[in-house]
Parts: sequence; C-alpha cells; structure tokens
Amino acid sequence: MSERKPYPSDLSDEQWSLIEPVITAWKDRHRSVSGHQGAYDMREIVNAILYQGRTGCQWAYLPQLNLVKQVSAASDVPLPLTPGQQVPYEYVVTNSGNTTLIDVNVTHDRVTGISCPGSTLASGQTMTCTGTYTVTDADGLAGSVTNTALAHGTTPGGTTVDSPPDSRTIGVATSLALSLTKSADDSRLYEVGDQVTYTYTVTNSGDGTLTGIPVVDDRATGITCQATTLAPGASTTCTGTYTVTEQDAGLGNVTNIAFARGQSGDTTVESPPDSARVDVVTNRPALRLEKSVDDSRPYRVGERITYTYTVANTGNTELSDVTVVDDRVTDVTCQATTLAPGRAPRARVPTPSRRPMPRPARSPTSPSPPPTTAPSAPNRTGRPFRSRASRAMGRTASRAKARTVTSRALTSAATRTERARTARTARAVTRPADEVRRSTPR
Repeated sequence: MSERKPYPSDLSDEQWSLIEPVITAWKDRHRSVSGHQGAYDMREIVNAILYQGRTGCQWAYLPQLNLVKQVSAASDVPLPLTPGQQVPYEYVVTNSGNTTLIDVNVTHDRVTGISCPGSTLASGQTMTCTGTYTVTDADGLAGSVTNTALAHGTTPGGTTVDSPPDSRTIGVATSLALSLTKSADDSRLYEVGDQVTYTYTVTNSGDGTLTGIPVVDDRATGITCQATTLAPGASTTCTGTYTVTEQDAGLGNVTNIAFARGQSGDTTVESPPDSARVDVVTNRPALRLEKSVDDSRPYRVGERITYTYTVANTGNTELSDVTVVDDRVTDVTCQATTLAPGRAPRARVPTPSRRPMPRPARSPTSPSPPPTTAPSAPNRTGRPFRSRASRAMGRTASRAKARTVTSRALTSAATRTERARTARTARAVTRPADEVRRSTPR
C-alpha cells in the first residue's frame, strides 16, 4: 500500500478546487515537505481538499530502484571470454523513487559475495556495487555466459522494493584439447617374457578444465595416472606395462599406440595418438634331447626296458607340438607338448615285451642260423649284456663291449658255443679213447 501524508499547499497563484483541472495542475510541480524535495506526477495525487481557505492534497510514497549491470570499466577483460577467466562486474544502483530506501543490496544468479559501499540510498542517489564471476567450462560449451542481477531495498515503513532484473550475455570462446607424449626405455633389446614400462605425459592444451582423464593403449594394460582432472595448461604422468610375446619376437620389435581421453561436461575430448617402439630379440628355436636308461643290471630276453627322454627348449621362443621319435620304441609320451624357453619335460617309455627265442639244438650237424641285422639310431642307448654262452667264452670275449638285449645277441652267442663244441668233438674222434674221455666236456 502507498503511504499517505497531508500536504498543506501554499500556492497563491491558483485557487484549488475539487475539479479535474486543479489536480492536473499538480503534475510535475516540485514541493518541499519536511525538507524532502520530490517531483510528483498526477498518479501521486490521491485527493485534493480545501481546508480553511488553503488548498491542500494527500499524496503517496512511490519507492523505486533501478539497476545497471556491466563489466567493470577499469578492468581489461579480453573478449570473448574463456573458461577459467574471471570477470569483474559493476552493479550501478539508483534510488529513482520518492523516498529513502534502507538495506539496499544486490543479488546475482551466478556471483556471490557482492559488496556495496553502503546500504542506504536517499531518493535520487546512486551507488556502485562490485562482484566477480569465473567463467566455467559449461559456459564455454554453451558459447556464452548469461547472468542476471537484481537490486533490493526497504522503505522506512518496511515495504520491500526490487529493481527490474538486468541481464547481460557475453560470448565465451572455448578450445578443448589434450596432448599425449608416450615413451619407453628403448636403449636395450627385449626378450620374450620381458616387461616393457611405458610413460605417458598428458597435457591439457585447451582452455577448459578436463576431468576423468584415462590413457588407452592398444597393447599395455594397467595404466594409472597421477591425476585425472587437468586445468588448462596442467599435465599429469601415467605409467603402464606390456609383456613381450612370441609374436613380437617374430616381428623383431614392439610398436604400440596410445591416446588420452578427457571429459568436459557432456563433451569427450581425445588427444592425437602417439606411438613408441622397442626392439625385441628375434626367434632362435632350439631343442636338446637327453636319453637315459637303467643300465645297472643285465636284462634278459622278454624284459621291458624303460627309457627316459628329457627334452629342453634351449631357444628363446616357445615351441609347441613337442614329440620324441625313437627308432625302436613306440608310443613315447611326454609330460607337456608346449615348451616355453628354458622348460624341459620328461618322458618315460617302457619297451614292448618280446617273446624269448628257443635255444638252438646242440647237434654237430645243426646248421648255423643266418645273422640278423637291425637299423641303427642316431641317439642309441645300449645295455651291456652277457649270455651263458658268452660267459663260457669269457676268456675270448671282451668285457668292455656292450650289446643290446635282443634275440640276435643270444643267437650269435649260442651259435659260437655250438661251433666250438662241434670242433672239440670232431678232434676227439681222431684221438685215443682215453684221450677222448679226458677231453670230452662233461
């Protein structure tokens, strides 16, 4: 409600009455009431009266505030704005009403902590308040920043007065960008199984803050970064590792590519890719075979002989489908068929049982069996063997020689024994009977 006060008129050049022309005469006339100078128009006049021959009226207070918001003229703010930039604002507040206002202040939808030189404004007075706004990444993505301010005050009677809102839109330029530099220790040769450690330097080369920084590498895993939020111009260091494979050894090097990624609001920013190369020792496949057998005792015909094969990967590359081939033994099985460099599985294989061969008849007329032959093996393991026949001829057979337990060995020994027996019998026929009796074996 308007505040009404008596206004005694001292006009002498006009006769006031309760007619329209008299009220019209008040328009834009200046009067002083209790030392307060004001300008009133027709809307302020509520009623006109004639009191004891003097013209008077009743009038109303019309409080009013005006606000003008602008970038501080004293600051050198480059335009367009960029994210992270601080903008100093000035708020010019004017009491354009006809009454003093108290508790005058300014509010801003983006700025807090606005300060004013005072809080009381007489009618017609002006004061300038100040505040600072920091441009955000969202403003950069929007391409501009728009904010609104209001001035507030209170009349002596407790009525709240607000100024019309004042809004300003300022353009914001933004350039979101990331850069990545990738490096590795390339001063040495790597082998299969070695770990390569990569270092990634990520820099925010744009003018907007980026969050959620990861590094993506097509080979390395477990990449960690010291920081995941970067202000414009800031950098962070990330590390990751990669294990050299057989495929890398076949190529002779490891070359992998990485890039960094960041977020600004709903916008994703990626850096240009960067690569690094390290050299790898090329494949040198090699195998070593060691064959062994228990030779601590003699074997008989038909006994099973167990051979042990130790296969070692002495190269620098993984080998698969590892098998052992023996010219006498079949069904050799290994503990593993894939060997990494330096690994050596074992294989144990018993030889198949063989049926014992019959002993030749001891007859002077029995023909000697034809000799048998067996193929030789590049890596053959033999077991020393002595038959009964060879033990009987121990004086003529060398103990240093060794033979593999086969039917051929027994047959040859038996044949030699039979020939010796036949020769002694033939010699006995031509000698006297008593000499024959002495020389004939019992």
